[in-house]
Amino acid sequence: MSFYFPKRLRSLRSLVSFLFVGLLYIVYSVFFPYHGNEERVYFGHNLTRNALYFQANTGQHLSLLANHFKQLVEQYENERTNMEKSLDREAKITLLNNQTKLASGGSGEVFKQSVVCGSSDIFLLIQVHSSPNNFMKRHAIRLSWGNLEHFIGHRQGVIVRRVWKTVFIVGKSLDPTTDRLVVQEAAIYKDIVIGTFEDTFRNLYKKMIWGLTWPMEENCSASYILKTDEDCFVNIGNILNWLDRYHIITNGTQPIYAGRRQDNMPVVRDKENRYYLSEEEFPEEEFYPYASGGGYVFSGTLLPLLSNVSKTAPLFPNEDALFGSLMRRIGVEPTDNTKIIPLVYCELAHKIREERMCSISKQFILHGVKGKEQLKMHFDSALFSSVSSLCLGLPDSDDEMRDRCEYDK
Repeated sequence: MSFYFPKRLRSLRSLVSFLFVGLLYIVYSVFFPYHGNEERVYFGHNLTRNALYFQANTGQHLSLLANHFKQLVEQYENERTNMEKSLDREAKITLLNNQTKLASGGSGEVFKQSVVCGSSDIFLLIQVHSSPNNFMKRHAIRLSWGNLEHFIGHRQGVIVRRVWKTVFIVGKSLDPTTDRLVVQEAAIYKDIVIGTFEDTFRNLYKKMIWGLTWPMEENCSASYILKTDEDCFVNIGNILNWLDRYHIITNGTQPIYAGRRQDNMPVVRDKENRYYLSEEEFPEEEFYPYASGGGYVFSGTLLPLLSNVSKTAPLFPNEDALFGSLMRRIGVEPTDNTKIIPLVYCELAHKIREERMCSISKQFILHGVKGKEQLKMHFDSALFSSVSSLCLGLPDSDDEMRDRCEYDK
């Protein structure tokens, strides 16, 4: 375990490190001034116009990054205002039965015009479980890691080579106004799949099952699929690089199911607990190994097998444990990856994200990042991963980050 200074000394050390980095920046700016070399800053490539590629080693580049962040925050706030007006307007409209057009399909139903996968081969399909009324959480993801148009970072070949698509999976709410607005949102952004099941905590497993079937019905194939939640931040550059290397090494022939592996997890029998399962629903006292539901990756080639086995296997209302059970039935075990939701059980996760950005910027998926925080984490991760001098003298190892969580318990 890493050695820790007393808190007062740690604050002093952080101040000294900050001043040192600032001094380096001033010296660099004086001796290596910016001369308008625009080739070092990229606003897009052949796939997109708005993605920001940069080498943030001059004041101009850092200013460019700050301005880009400011613009996206303004877009987010404008959308919030528009959404408030829409809610007020739609609250006065009676929702007619024929205004939500759904088409029958397999184990559920899907709004056919909601998702456009396009003709490009999708390398990574990201399925975000979202609640119907969380409009702004979805929009924050669209303005940050969920959209190729808003990628920020070095001009990495993997971003050009590997296409990703983000889709939100939602169910039906009990509020007609919310359902009507979700249908409108789906028609505008074409990135929402709407199931007919009631969107509740106990029905999350239905949302997961629907995530196994709609890609095949909609002809939306992908090499890999990432399931995550709307309060999770995905470092898209890191996870694409990891999957790209894995794909090259295995030639895409070795199935993967990776996340934070959970072993020997007890089944909750307390009826007052929301995770309660009766013996009829799940007779065993422990779950089979599974990956935590906040984020896990699996091979797209497993979709047909998983979809078929879900039609005959006993289902129970525990989404991530059920998915692990389905994987077990097709002979695939979860692989532990500590860069996926590394602070899943840490009560100090939010504090550590603020103090340990050097380590955080190296992770794949972070839990507990909501709304506008997605934008901040998106930019902070790009900045800290691109400007190595920001981490001079600061702890940046994964082990130290996890030890920090244990130290202050």
